[in-house]
Amino acid sequence: MSWFKKDKSTPTPKPPTGSAGGGGQIDQMVRMLASAPEQQRVAMLSDRLAVFADQEQEARQVQMGGMLTAALELPGDEYQKIATARFKALQSLPADTQMMLMKSHAAAVKALPGDQRAKEMSAMKKIISDLPQDERAKTMAMMQNLGLMGGEA
Repeated sequence: MSWFKKDKSTPTPKPPTGSAGGGGQIDQMVRMLASAPEQQRVAMLSDRLAVFADQEQEARQVQMGGMLTAALELPGDEYQKIATARFKALQSLPADTQMMLMKSHAAAVKALPGDQRAKEMSAMKKIISDLPQDERAKTMAMMQNLGLMGGEA
């Protein structure tokens, strides 16, 4: 009887979340990151970005989205620490790796609910406003090209 056969298709991966099925591991890691000294936070996020860079595009987007969602649950000042450290860690990578990760990040941001997307964009605007003028213009142009600022967000 064919209707008893198990479905052998591969389910679409869902972003790991803390309280909604991920066992809190990502939430715990994100809270630990927020409380770590800045240098350690940047180093740990650099390591995490390297892991993301080695993943296939779909898995990378899912994993980055899960981490972003968990981080956005933090209070604003704690989230700002993580967003700033993520930006610094990203800046230390080769340009092609930066762009690949930024494209996945942009896709994850666009999939967020409006309030979380606004919180992320607010954090990015703060980071960008603190950059030197030449870097600020370059970063804003990149964000606009990714559809994150100046049109959709």
